[in-house]
This record gives sequence, structure tokens and C-alpha cells, in this order.
Amino acid sequence: VHMMASFVDITDRKKMEEDSRVKESAIASSINGIAITDLDGRITYVNDAALKMWGADDPLKALGKPAVMFAQSEEEVRDVVRMTRKEGKWEGEIKARRRDGSLFNVLLSASLVRNDSLDPICVMCSFVDITDRKRIEEELRVKESAIKSSIDGIGLSDLEGNIIYVNNAALRMWG
Repeated sequence: VHMMASFVDITDRKKMEEDSRVKESAIASSINGIAITDLDGRITYVNDAALKMWGADDPLKALGKPAVMFAQSEEEVRDVVRMTRKEGKWEGEIKARRRDGSLFNVLLSASLVRNDSLDPICVMCSFVDITDRKRIEEELRVKESAIKSSIDGIGLSDLEGNIIYVNNAALRMWG
């Protein structure tokens, strides 16, 4: 006899869903390793870059595991977790451990994630493998030390001829 129809505008919900998919895709495809842990330090999410960095190819090898198993020092990780919970974030260099036990250097950024009520719900970590950078820095330190301690006078200038460095031997020669 009659027909009734009801309409609900879901535009905002669809927009939020799309925004969520974009954010999820951005995290998953990041070239930085991304891991999310619960407040007890167990891994709940890990992207492909983090898996590759750790020498794994299957997320199940990381999910549910304690984050400390991917670090050289459990004590160092506990300090990071403590500072992240206290300050809301932490950034620094740590030694990480691959699945095969080999160590590598990472720049770690950890952030406490909060819900709308500002209650902490998880920790998001971003990792960048800086092993090559650390090796290059050490090589530069060795070369700098060799130049600085050379008995030969060594000077460097820019392309305009301005002196930008001289070692002690050069200074002694020039008085």
C-alpha cells in the first residue's frame, strides 16, 4: 500500500575511509622501516621495509614478538620505551639485530600514539639503516686524523683560492 525509503548521507564516512586507506598505504609503502607495538612492547604491525631491514620476509615472523628481540641491548630498548612513555617521543641511534644475529645501526624515531581522549594506545617506530653512513663517518675520522697528524704541511682551499684548512705542520712551516 505504501513504500517508505530512508536515506543517510555517508559522504563523511566514505571520506574518512579513503583517508584511512591512504594513510595505511603510505605507511606500508614507506622506504623507512615502520613498526607499531602495543604498550607492552609487542609488535602489532610491521611494514615491508622493516622486514627487509631485519632480514625477514614474512610479517608473521615479527608480529606478536617483543620489540626487544630486534635490538642488541634489551636495557637500551627499555630506556627508549620509558622515555617515549614519559616524553611522548624519542629519537636516537641504536644497534639493531637481524634475524641471523648480525648487528646494524639504525636511527630510531619512536612516538607514543594517543586516542581522542589522549590515552596512550600504542607506539609507532620508524627505522632508518645508517650502517653505511656510520662506516663512512669512521673512514672520514681516520682520514681527518691522518691529515691532521701528518708531518707534511697540508692545506686545502675552495675553488676561489680561499684557504679553508691547514694542518699543524703547515702552520709550523708558515710560522
